[in-house]
Amino acid sequence: MQYSSLVILAVLVAGAEMCADTNANCPSWVANGFCTSNFYTSSQKTQYCPASCGLCSGVSSTVASSTSASGVCIDTSSSCATWDSNGFCSSLFYTTEQKRQFCAYTCNLCSSDTVTTQATITTTTA
Repeated sequence: MQYSSLVILAVLVAGAEMCADTNANCPSWVANGFCTSNFYTSSQKTQYCPASCGLCSGVSSTVASSTSASGVCIDTSSSCATWDSNGFCSSLFYTTEQKRQFCAYTCNLCSSDTVTTQATITTTTA
Protein backbone atom coordinates (compact mmCIF):
# COMPACT_ATOMS: atom_id res chain seq x y z
CA MET A 1 0.00 0.00 0.00
CA GLN A 2 1.36 3.37 -0.92
CA TYR A 3 1.08 5.55 2.20
CA SER A 4 1.40 8.80 0.31
CA SER A 5 -2.06 8.08 -1.04
CA LEU A 6 -3.51 8.07 2.48
CA VAL A 7 -6.75 9.99 2.52
CA ILE A 8 -6.12 13.66 3.13
CA LEU A 9 -8.08 15.93 5.39
CA ALA A 10 -10.96 17.55 3.52
CA VAL A 11 -13.43 20.09 4.76
CA LEU A 12 -16.67 20.93 2.97
CA VAL A 13 -17.20 24.60 2.35
CA ALA A 14 -20.44 26.40 1.46
CA GLY A 15 -21.55 25.80 -2.10
CA ALA A 16 -20.18 22.22 -2.11
CA GLU A 17 -16.68 23.48 -2.83
CA MET A 18 -13.86 21.37 -1.40
CA CYS A 19 -10.97 22.63 0.61
CA ALA A 20 -8.44 19.87 1.04
CA ASP A 21 -4.77 19.35 1.73
CA THR A 22 -2.87 18.27 -1.37
CA ASN A 23 0.01 16.66 0.49
CA ALA A 24 -0.37 13.55 2.68
CA ASN A 25 2.45 14.83 4.92
CA CYS A 26 0.41 17.78 6.24
CA PRO A 27 -0.27 16.20 9.66
CA SER A 28 3.45 15.85 10.38
CA TRP A 29 4.25 19.23 8.79
CA VAL A 30 1.63 20.93 10.98
CA ALA A 31 3.06 19.19 14.05
CA ASN A 32 6.47 20.61 13.13
CA GLY A 33 5.22 24.19 12.72
CA PHE A 34 4.57 24.44 8.97
CA CYS A 35 1.44 26.57 9.38
CA THR A 36 2.94 29.02 11.87
CA SER A 37 6.44 29.30 10.43
CA ASN A 38 7.46 32.49 8.64
CA PHE A 39 9.88 30.41 6.56
CA TYR A 40 7.02 29.17 4.35
CA THR A 41 4.95 31.59 2.28
CA SER A 42 1.18 31.89 2.55
CA SER A 43 1.06 30.64 -1.02
CA GLN A 44 2.90 27.43 -0.05
CA LYS A 45 0.64 26.88 2.96
CA THR A 46 -2.46 27.41 0.81
CA GLN A 47 -1.12 25.17 -1.97
CA TYR A 48 -0.18 22.18 0.19
CA CYS A 49 -2.10 22.25 3.50
CA PRO A 50 -5.01 24.74 3.40
CA ALA A 51 -7.37 22.57 5.47
CA SER A 52 -4.80 21.66 8.12
CA CYS A 53 -3.60 25.27 8.38
CA GLY A 54 -7.16 26.64 8.62
CA LEU A 55 -6.87 28.64 5.40
CA CYS A 56 -10.16 27.60 3.79
CA SER A 57 -12.45 30.58 3.27
CA GLY A 58 -15.75 30.44 5.11
CA VAL A 59 -14.66 27.66 7.47
CA SER A 60 -13.66 27.70 11.09
CA SER A 61 -12.83 24.62 13.09
CA THR A 62 -12.68 23.97 16.78
CA VAL A 63 -10.23 21.21 17.59
CA ALA A 64 -9.66 19.84 21.06
CA SER A 65 -6.19 18.91 22.23
CA SER A 66 -5.04 15.29 22.29
CA THR A 67 -4.40 13.40 25.52
CA SER A 68 -4.41 16.18 28.08
CA ALA A 69 -2.98 16.57 31.54
CA SER A 70 -6.36 15.50 32.90
CA GLY A 71 -5.89 12.15 31.19
CA VAL A 72 -8.64 12.49 28.57
CA CYS A 73 -7.90 10.58 25.37
CA ILE A 74 -9.46 11.92 22.16
CA ASP A 75 -8.94 12.22 18.41
CA THR A 76 -7.98 15.73 17.31
CA SER A 77 -8.84 15.09 13.66
CA SER A 78 -12.33 14.44 12.36
CA SER A 79 -10.78 12.21 9.66
CA CYS A 80 -9.40 9.48 11.95
CA ALA A 81 -12.00 6.85 11.03
CA THR A 82 -11.24 7.33 7.34
CA TRP A 83 -7.49 7.42 7.91
CA ASP A 84 -7.71 4.23 10.00
CA SER A 85 -9.65 2.44 7.25
CA ASN A 86 -6.80 3.40 4.90
CA GLY A 87 -4.12 1.99 7.19
CA PHE A 88 -2.98 5.04 9.18
CA CYS A 89 -3.08 3.33 12.59
CA SER A 90 -1.21 0.22 11.46
CA SER A 91 1.24 2.02 9.16
CA LEU A 92 4.93 1.97 10.00
CA PHE A 93 5.37 5.14 7.92
CA TYR A 94 3.85 7.30 10.68
CA THR A 95 5.38 7.45 14.15
CA THR A 96 3.43 6.45 17.23
CA GLU A 97 3.62 10.08 18.36
CA GLN A 98 2.00 11.27 15.10
CA LYS A 99 -0.76 8.69 15.50
CA ARG A 100 -1.25 9.69 19.15
CA GLN A 101 -1.29 13.40 18.27
CA PHE A 102 -4.09 13.12 15.71
CA CYS A 103 -5.95 9.83 16.36
CA ALA A 104 -5.14 8.56 19.87
CA TYR A 105 -8.68 7.26 20.46
CA THR A 106 -9.15 5.61 17.04
CA CYS A 107 -5.66 4.06 17.02
CA ASN A 108 -6.09 2.68 20.58
CA LEU A 109 -3.10 4.64 21.88
CA CYS A 110 -4.68 5.75 25.13
CA SER A 111 -2.80 4.72 28.26
CA SER A 112 -4.68 2.69 30.85
CA ASP A 113 -4.83 5.65 33.25
CA THR A 114 -6.65 7.94 30.83
CA VAL A 115 -10.35 8.52 30.52
CA THR A 116 -11.39 7.61 27.00
CA THR A 117 -13.83 9.94 25.33
CA GLN A 118 -14.58 10.68 21.73
CA ALA A 119 -14.43 14.37 20.88
CA THR A 120 -16.57 16.09 18.31
CA ILE A 121 -14.80 18.36 15.86
CA THR A 122 -17.03 21.31 15.00
CA THR A 123 -16.90 22.88 11.55
CA THR A 124 -19.09 25.83 10.62
CA THR A 125 -19.53 27.80 7.43
CA ALA A 126 -19.70 31.57 7.40
